[in-house]
Amino acid sequence: MQIVRTVGWLACVVYSTIPLFWFMVHPQAHRWREKERSPFRVLVPAWLTMWVGIGAITGHWRNVALYSTPWAWVPAATLFATGIFLYSRSGAHFSWAQLGGLPEVRANHGDDRLITTGIRSRVRHPVYLGHLCEMLAWSIGSGLLVCWLLTAFSIATGAVMIRMEDAELERRFGKEFNSYRNSVPAILPIIRLGRGPRSEARTKMRFEFFIASRYLRAKRRQAFIGIITGISIAGVAAGVASLVVALAINNGFRQDLQQRLLGSTSHISLQRIADHGIKDWPGIMERLSHEPHVVAAAPAIFEQVLISSGPRARGAVLKGMIPTYERQVGDLLNSVTEGSAAALEESSENSHLSQSKQDSEHLNADKSNASDEASAAAQSPDSLEGVQARMAAMPPIVLGKDMADSLGAKIGDPVLVTSPQGELTPYGMVPKYTRFKVVGIFNSGFFDYDSTWAFTRLSDAQRLFGLGNLISVLEFKIDDLDRADAVTHEIEDAAGQGFMATNALKQNSALFKALKTERLVTFITIGLIVFVAALNILISLIMMVMEKTKDIAVLMSMGTRKAQVRNVFIAQGVLIGVIGTVIGLVLGYAVAYAGGHYHVISLSPEVYSIDYVPFAPRLADGIWIAIFTLLVSFVATLYPSWSASRILPAEALRYE
Repeated sequence: MQIVRTVGWLACVVYSTIPLFWFMVHPQAHRWREKERSPFRVLVPAWLTMWVGIGAITGHWRNVALYSTPWAWVPAATLFATGIFLYSRSGAHFSWAQLGGLPEVRANHGDDRLITTGIRSRVRHPVYLGHLCEMLAWSIGSGLLVCWLLTAFSIATGAVMIRMEDAELERRFGKEFNSYRNSVPAILPIIRLGRGPRSEARTKMRFEFFIASRYLRAKRRQAFIGIITGISIAGVAAGVASLVVALAINNGFRQDLQQRLLGSTSHISLQRIADHGIKDWPGIMERLSHEPHVVAAAPAIFEQVLISSGPRARGAVLKGMIPTYERQVGDLLNSVTEGSAAALEESSENSHLSQSKQDSEHLNADKSNASDEASAAAQSPDSLEGVQARMAAMPPIVLGKDMADSLGAKIGDPVLVTSPQGELTPYGMVPKYTRFKVVGIFNSGFFDYDSTWAFTRLSDAQRLFGLGNLISVLEFKIDDLDRADAVTHEIEDAAGQGFMATNALKQNSALFKALKTERLVTFITIGLIVFVAALNILISLIMMVMEKTKDIAVLMSMGTRKAQVRNVFIAQGVLIGVIGTVIGLVLGYAVAYAGGHYHVISLSPEVYSIDYVPFAPRLADGIWIAIFTLLVSFVATLYPSWSASRILPAEALRYE
């Protein structure tokens, strides 16, 4: 997929330079014709330079994808086929020399002086339209932001180039050019705006659309109809803007939640099916860290424990890890708000705490034998020095904020960690326990993590649970969460038999389904505003039909067909929807941009774990909202247009 996207990016770079190439040809065409040397000695290197320049400018964003789905290649394939068809059609009318612009810059090609280039005015020449089809195909299929931007850039520069081409050719050849231009087969319906002496050559507006626009703008005998029409446009705009803003907020919270949730923990976890622990984990981790899309790996131990401080106790998940690796796969250690996680770093001093503690006890015993009574009292368990020595020898632990508040533990306080995996003694099974010193408190913003998780060093966890050099899980971080399922299967296969892997998307699938449901409910609820606006469109069109009954009768008596009358009012209703949709989209995206850029709505971080409302508007949302609004507007026009087409001219004009 990466290779295909790179090819699409390069193709769009080449296509986008075609209008720029003709910027060098047409404005200076008369100068090129005066030169004896071939202008392509200058034009071709300049064109290649544009390739390199645009490629260098856009290369930094060539991997930014708006979406990633194989289904996008279905419409892309259709556009590819359309582009190839247009290329073949152009070959029947123009030679490669003509398409390359040779008649434009070589004075001795008088017979071909009217053949312009691959950018024919108003896409009458199919080559430029073929270029656009190919660029749209690569943009839709790859989903790359840079391809869409280059396509829009090519359309804009091509439109300017068409105007420049028309102006030059009409100046040079006048009516002869207009006659030739009209003889070239048209690929698309021609709509050209503007006024002036060339208006006869411009295609007129369709009859139905012309009448609909006149009805929409004309002064009415009943001002109430105009007010309802304005309310309809305002209602559509308000509904569209509300949907854009609501979905932007919903998407912003979802992205923030997903980033913090998936950023707090690893993306993929690998463990033994039999739950015996993973032996020789350094070699396995080193081998699997080189799998495709894997960017980091870390060992860990997860066990259920009981953490108590004085009379208070709470169940917890104790995670033993190596901070250097842990920070590469998760961000929980980076959310320490009190104290520091630096004490969790493994070192030669704190990786052998038991041995150091024993040596310290022997040393203290020797000192007590050789010291006087005061020195012995100083080293006694009840002395301050003895308490400080034991506190310094305790292994460190980092607690979640809610857990620390529940236990009443603060930085520097000792807590007792009890493991249910005890030791068998003559008195039965005795739980294993170790006192830890609280060195940090993290606040991730997620209650499950902050209330039940605790971190300690991997060696301390192995010592507490008696695992030796075993670990319980290998964690991985990948570069593309959309490929989490595929990478999970690849890691599981590469690990071999006896291993099973899972990913964070499956573990939190219920949460993501709830977010999707919330998004759907938001769309339906706020979409009711659009339905209310559609009712206004329905009412305004019905009253318009009642007001224009005589006009409709006159048109039908002059030969207007029922289908044309019906299309007039359909076009009027859709035009109201289009105007309202455009206004709503502009207003909605402007509000969403301002809200996301300037953080205009503040929140309490203690409650929401974020100090402002996040806005994340998406282009796809605007497209779906526009389609939905125009569809509703179209449905609202069906009954009024049908009733208008059933007017009988004789009945309507009987008393006139």
